[in-house]
Amino acid sequence: MARLNPDRLGVIARTSSMRYKNTTKAVGRIARELGVDWILEGSVRRAGERVRITAQLVRTPDESHLWAQSYDQDLRDILAVQSEVALAMANEIHLKLKPDAAAKSRETGQVNPEAYRAYLMGSYHLAKFNREGITKGIEYLLRSVEINSNYAPPYENLAFAYFFSSGWLLPAREAMPKAKDAAQKALKIDESRTEAHASLGIIHLRYDWDWRSAEKECKRAAGINTGSARAHEFYGWYLAAMGRFEEAIEQEKIALELDPVSPEVNTFFGDVLYLGRRYDQAIEQLQRALELDANYWFAYLVCGLAKQQKGELREAIEDFQKARRIEPVSPETMGALGQAYAAFGETEKATKVLEKLEKWSKQHYVSPFHRARILAALGQKDQAFAWFEAAYEERSFYLSWFKVEPELDPLRSDPRFKELLKRLSFP
Repeated sequence: MARLNPDRLGVIARTSSMRYKNTTKAVGRIARELGVDWILEGSVRRAGERVRITAQLVRTPDESHLWAQSYDQDLRDILAVQSEVALAMANEIHLKLKPDAAAKSRETGQVNPEAYRAYLMGSYHLAKFNREGITKGIEYLLRSVEINSNYAPPYENLAFAYFFSSGWLLPAREAMPKAKDAAQKALKIDESRTEAHASLGIIHLRYDWDWRSAEKECKRAAGINTGSARAHEFYGWYLAAMGRFEEAIEQEKIALELDPVSPEVNTFFGDVLYLGRRYDQAIEQLQRALELDANYWFAYLVCGLAKQQKGELREAIEDFQKARRIEPVSPETMGALGQAYAAFGETEKATKVLEKLEKWSKQHYVSPFHRARILAALGQKDQAFAWFEAAYEERSFYLSWFKVEPELDPLRSDPRFKELLKRLSFP
């Protein structure tokens, strides 16, 4: 539906809309919370290899039912049913389609039911945004492409999963080539896959350090489908990394309009505000994310970073500890916690965090960047830059923020910092 005429019709993203599954809220209230003019509601029931879909379109101002239909189909034809529903709704709301939009929408082949189910399960687990969820998500998505290698969406989500694994679950040199391969396979099947272009842009940003190609792919993604929240979100990341914060914030605002009750979108908007040194706004945005999901560990982490920059070290440490309780094995959280301890004068605790990271590295991947940030805060700059150099050799994605990361500000006058920044060749 979002691709039929994205300039005229915005469609709320799945992460926000699915929060209303089984809700008892009235249609009018949902409409106000999401800022929408129409709501599609219905159900899907599966029996063996058959699927029955009921759908009805509700106009929210007067809660009148404009259209309703039922579909009873072979599960292999699920993509055709989706297309049929989208075109029927477009007709009801008198949406003028982009040229060839209807024809392209009908270009849907059959999909293997088990491949489709594995894709949905993979997407479900990825949305948890934790170590277990990403690991399980990748397993399901690999299963999906094994069953049906000519189906683009699982490759698209695999690209997303692998680049998020980079620097967290896997070394960049292992995760990022897999992410790029998945994105390219999705685009080989369907060149118009918006999020595959967006992921490719972020891979260019976070791994290749090819800033020009990163911008090209991110802009292309946002242009193909202006209704994709993730495309705008990723373009905002690129702009933030380049220090173009006003533009970055505009992109994140668009993403938030399209996915307003997503903890992920609210958190990454907060992260961009943090990188732009708008700490009060960042904390406010991250509190909204935590209102949506009190267990969203990454929101606590970024909130702690913003508080630390404001000099609220005790509160920052509390947020890092909350993040750690929710997601126990997170080198990124431990790196932030160790740095905060060092800044607070708790040298012994910061040293113990370094020892913990060393112990973790025997079982899990730990980016050199996290040790570098703690050592820098402890004043051990020679060791810190040795670890920054190791991060450079590993192509750590954290270096894509090197130009703008606030916590690195005390190092910017050091000739070694300037030399490394020069090697990264930021515009």
